[in-house]
Amino acid sequence: MRPFQPNSISSLVLYGYLIALLPLAAALVMAVMHMERLAKESKATMKQAVEATQDGRLLISQIVAMERSARQYLVLRSEELLEVYQKTHGDFRENLSRLNALNLDMTQRHILDQLDEVEQELFQVFRFLREKPTPAEVKVTNFAQALELGKDFLTQSSEWVDREVEHLQGLAEDATLRLSWLSVAAVPAVLVLVGIFTALIVKPLTLMARAIYRLGKEDFSRQIAIKGPKDLENLGTQLDWLRQRLKELNEQKSRFLSHMSHEFKTPLTAIREGTEILHDQVVGPLNAEQREVIAILRNNSLQLQQLIDDLLNFNQALSRNLELRVEQLRLDQMIKHVVEVQRLTWKTRKLRITKKLIPVYLTGDREKLETLVDNLLSNAIKFSPPGSTIHIDLKMINGMAQLEVRDSGPGFHPSDKERIFEAFYQGRTVASGHIKGSGLGLAIAREYATIHRGQLEIVQGARPGGCIRLSLPLQEQEAY
Repeated sequence: MRPFQPNSISSLVLYGYLIALLPLAAALVMAVMHMERLAKESKATMKQAVEATQDGRLLISQIVAMERSARQYLVLRSEELLEVYQKTHGDFRENLSRLNALNLDMTQRHILDQLDEVEQELFQVFRFLREKPTPAEVKVTNFAQALELGKDFLTQSSEWVDREVEHLQGLAEDATLRLSWLSVAAVPAVLVLVGIFTALIVKPLTLMARAIYRLGKEDFSRQIAIKGPKDLENLGTQLDWLRQRLKELNEQKSRFLSHMSHEFKTPLTAIREGTEILHDQVVGPLNAEQREVIAILRNNSLQLQQLIDDLLNFNQALSRNLELRVEQLRLDQMIKHVVEVQRLTWKTRKLRITKKLIPVYLTGDREKLETLVDNLLSNAIKFSPPGSTIHIDLKMINGMAQLEVRDSGPGFHPSDKERIFEAFYQGRTVASGHIKGSGLGLAIAREYATIHRGQLEIVQGARPGGCIRLSLPLQEQEAY
């Protein structure tokens, strides 16, 4: 069964907030319950304390009133005094019943039981006195005992209040401690839940970002599948459709470049051969105007040939099935060979080339590395003003071969640093030559550096001119 998935990322965020608030809500509920319990017990305790104190004082006053009525009766023998005594006795009994209904401790109950017993004996004496008045048999000394018991009860009630207050303080401290632990436990729980839902939200977005990055890098090999909210899953489906479409377009582009380049090469070869025959005056001598026209045709056919070769090389460099013919080679000797091959070009522009090369052995595809170095040198020649110098340095740093090619031209514009290796991008700097390039030379160089696990980068320094650095690993290139 498929687990629950929210319909949108906004609903996932909402669920995340709600679930993350659960520990805080639980802590709040428990805090409210503890506070209600504490308030309820405090209210009951205070009510009982007030009632016990008031009724205890009332007991003492009732005992005093009964003693006074009894002693007055012994002197005056008035029937009204006995009635007053009986009424006070009834109030005393009610008061005693109210006290017995309270949640008293054992000591207080024991005192009330003794007081009840003493007061009952006194009442029986005075009831007998009313029926058979015999002053000699009347004993009122028990009132003093009853009064002492009433005072003891009041004292015990005060002590009981103190104990209940201490008990309430203990409950308050316990509640405070529990709430503190709940707060301490709730914060990590909330952070963990927030982290979990953040990961659930960020993960599909990260997958989408990586998928878009691979599309930008023209890597269409892996299917795009986004797991998460349904709207992001639908967006992932659309991205996968885009991947398939871009893959088809990329394959069509590669086929088009390949077919177009080969179709152009056949008539171009015929044009070049005819132009060379005319240039060499095989079919007869030419006048000055004819030689000028032939020179123009010859130069433009060479330029067109270079553009077609660049297209073929670029198309080959972008191929995911590109195979390298790896061999052991000397990079410094290869650089010298490329410089010699282009001697006519840089000599014609009256350029000087200085070389600082150390012997560097590595493994790689000779043809592609020569093309890479040739493109770097061609770029430097194109932007170098006549009579200037091109510096070529080869050294080893941290297990890497580093080749730097620096010209004496205007250098790279700051805004071109990130795009100079893109295909067909010409840059803002104007070349010093009269022939405009294809914008593929550095793009091909970067692709060939990448498949050799190397890197091309622009070097910005205090020295004038543009400088490109090639870094290649020295270890054997076994898997490409």
